[in-house]
Amino acid sequence: MMVYLLKFSTVLLILIIFYKIFLEHEKTFKFNRFFLLTSLLFSVISPFFVIYVSPEWLDIPTQQTQNIVTQSEFIGSPINIKYVEQPSLNYYNILLTIYWTVFILLAFRFVWNLKNLIAKCNKYGQVINNKFHIVLDENKILPHSFFNYLFFNREDFENGKIDATIIRHEQRHAEAYHSIDIILMELTLLFFWFNPILYWYKKTMLLNHEFYADLQNDNKNLKYYQRLILSQVFPKKANYLASGFNYSFIKKRMKMLQKSHNGPYLRVKQSLIIPLLLIISLVVSKKMISQNNSTTNHTVVFINGNNSTSNTTFSHLNHDNKTMNSDEIGKIIKSEGITSFDKIGIVNNGKKYEGSAVTEFKYLEDKSELFMRGLSNASALIIIQTEKSASGKKVREVKIDESNDDAKASAKVVYNDSESMLPPPPPPVQRINSNGSNKYDNVPGPPPPPVAPNAPMPPAPPVPPAPPTPPAPPVPPSPNIEEAELVMKAEQVRMEAEQARALEQQLAMKAEMEKLIEQQVEMKAEQEKMVEQQLAMKAEMEKMVEQNVIMEKEKAKMKEEKAKEEKEKLKEKQKKEKNQ
Repeated sequence: MMVYLLKFSTVLLILIIFYKIFLEHEKTFKFNRFFLLTSLLFSVISPFFVIYVSPEWLDIPTQQTQNIVTQSEFIGSPINIKYVEQPSLNYYNILLTIYWTVFILLAFRFVWNLKNLIAKCNKYGQVINNKFHIVLDENKILPHSFFNYLFFNREDFENGKIDATIIRHEQRHAEAYHSIDIILMELTLLFFWFNPILYWYKKTMLLNHEFYADLQNDNKNLKYYQRLILSQVFPKKANYLASGFNYSFIKKRMKMLQKSHNGPYLRVKQSLIIPLLLIISLVVSKKMISQNNSTTNHTVVFINGNNSTSNTTFSHLNHDNKTMNSDEIGKIIKSEGITSFDKIGIVNNGKKYEGSAVTEFKYLEDKSELFMRGLSNASALIIIQTEKSASGKKVREVKIDESNDDAKASAKVVYNDSESMLPPPPPPVQRINSNGSNKYDNVPGPPPPPVAPNAPMPPAPPVPPAPPTPPAPPVPPSPNIEEAELVMKAEQVRMEAEQARALEQQLAMKAEMEKLIEQQVEMKAEQEKMVEQQLAMKAEMEKMVEQNVIMEKEKAKMKEEKAKEEKEKLKEKQKKEKNQ
């Protein structure tokens, strides 16, 4: 989950930065809206992308740190396992509780606001104007819209105090269905409420909505529209699910209104989007080995802990020493068994190894073994060690699917390095019946010799006492069972180590959340400061408007006085003409 959140946040951050640098200042508002919605969807689904590549593209982790335990090394040896003490507090459960608590609160707020909007429509009635439904609220509210419903204060609307420009602004929000974007954004925030990048994305999206709604007054009555924007500034919005005329970003909106055309190289900037998405997909997607590539072997080869599948070939004495790949040698091992290992020749990167000189040769088909090694797409694994072991032991092992009728049974042999051949197999175990006797005791013997007629019967020989039956030797424990127990204990240790790492990650997450809370507090303080600045700007603008009005009045007064003087001059001139 942490990997997904990291990929999601990184992709969304990259796309927003790209938008801020190249697209936000352009007047292509519909294209910008499409890009923002696509960015959100792409950020959510891109971590699930899977790309199939050839094995040469993947750097499969080495297994050099894996300790191979042979039969002679662990039988009778004590096993020391260090248990990690569990912490008294489970921070994972605490964080999970916090997450679901905030999720429920936000979901309740979302449903509550949606219910309030629907209730307003039913309570105050509707006035249908073309395709829009005008809802007149008795309360003092700001103009806003939700889908094709426009909300205004009844008194202001009936008295004509709401400017036609504001009504047209809300109609443009409704025509573009901006409410769909807002609802989609709020649903995303329900699940990722802790991600600050999404709040930045939300502000960016709402600003683009306002740019689009302001487009109707682009370079038309600009000063009047700017005063109208300032007159509608309030510190509180009517409903966060609605699109309102009073949304802030005053400075950016006024700059966009003054802009008359797009910047240069617009098409070049837009053409960079597809390469950017392709590069992000390649980086964040999951890489898997392609099963349809004819050059890919299904049998993976590890030599001295390194993946050497693509640069290793094999040969076999019983098969004319012809060059084979790992799949072909795997079929021979399955058919001929463990005794064929020492007849195998191995060539890796031009260096040849004889099978008899290899200290460890294992062929594994067990699905659990392949999964634990991260090779779930492979059908088999060949492990080869060419370096001498410290204990001087050689290991030969075949572990395959027992349901395969064409394969030999699984087996494992450990013998001394000084031995040139594999040791002979152990003698067959004598089967004992349930009554303690050998299963061959009841087989009939040869018939007795014939007895002459009327011959006296010889006395029966004394019956010797039956010797005591020796107790059956204890059956030694199966090495496979002990191996399984050791693997289980090692797996338990690994799981406890993973729990410790998860605990560290949880502590780091807690610190990050505290840091995010501090950032949110700082952002809130900055927002309050911005509101104060906006109010101050509004007061200054009103003062400037008043000064302009006073100046206009003075100019009008001066014109009147000038007109009076001209009239008086004209009257005097007329009098003079009459007197003459």
